Amino acid sequence: MDQGYSLDDLRLFVLTARHSSLTQASKELDVPMATLSRRLKRLETQLGCRLFERNAHLFGLTSAGQMYLEQCGPLVADLSQASERLDRHYHSLCGVLRIAAPTNSAQNWLGRCTGAFMQMYPKIRLDLHLSNHNADLAEDRFDLAFRAGEPMQADWVARPVWRSRLRLCAASRYLRQAGVPAHPAELVRHRLIVSNPIRRWSLTHRSSGEVAGVLPEPAITVDDNLVALEFARHGQGIALLPDYNFTGDVAIDGVESVLPDWEGPPRVINMLYRDRDLIPTRLRTFVDFVLQWSAREDSVGSQARA
Repeated sequence: MDQGYSLDDLRLFVLTARHSSLTQASKELDVPMATLSRRLKRLETQLGCRLFERNAHLFGLTSAGQMYLEQCGPLVADLSQASERLDRHYHSLCGVLRIAAPTNSAQNWLGRCTGAFMQMYPKIRLDLHLSNHNADLAEDRFDLAFRAGEPMQADWVARPVWRSRLRLCAASRYLRQAGVPAHPAELVRHRLIVSNPIRRWSLTHRSSGEVAGVLPEPAITVDDNLVALEFARHGQGIALLPDYNFTGDVAIDGVESVLPDWEGPPRVINMLYRDRDLIPTRLRTFVDFVLQWSAREDSVGSQARA
């Protein structure tokens, strides 16, 4: 017996057996009579036995066909149910999205973005993992990740969704006590707070284009921007942080920009996901929502800065 028969032929056999004639089966299954007959004959040849009695007066299962139906019918039903469940899982706006993101982002722009998304799509559940250490996205089965800087996952799609500048900040009371620097060269006289991995500060004057490099001897080193911001807020020194942590809508009382005409390099947040086409509907919907949301927020921010 040839074991290379098609599962689709097996499905056609099971479905045809439910009908009282080949003509009716052909019509209900929307398969041409000649095609249906040929595929059933092929299955019989591969199995080495006749499955149907069919002539001008009779159409029905043989004893071998009845035994085969009893064995294969449940299998075909299970396969159909599995396909239906997969289709619902992949193409419906429900289920779980596993997302990895930097710790700070959820308390700033990502928190606002995902909150707006959940209001619009309440049946989708978010499993949001926050860490400043980059996880293995494939091994940990993340659907999507947000990463700062150049994307390191060569086989993932990367879409830039958020941009910020690094700016200096400090508590007003610290500046009253230690003095306000007039140039980046004077930062070496101050207590500096470093947030890893940015250990060398490169600052550019917004008007003249002058570039100044600073290699801090930090009074405090941390690996979380919000912790660095808290140290700065409590008067522990000057920090170089993304501006979305302390400007605009999230301005913090008692914290002010230092050397506001100088800024660090732009920081780009990329949204990473595995495939451009073969992705679940809930993930595609989330990707499109984030892109539209970030474009709208960036437009509003540009108008506010103008």
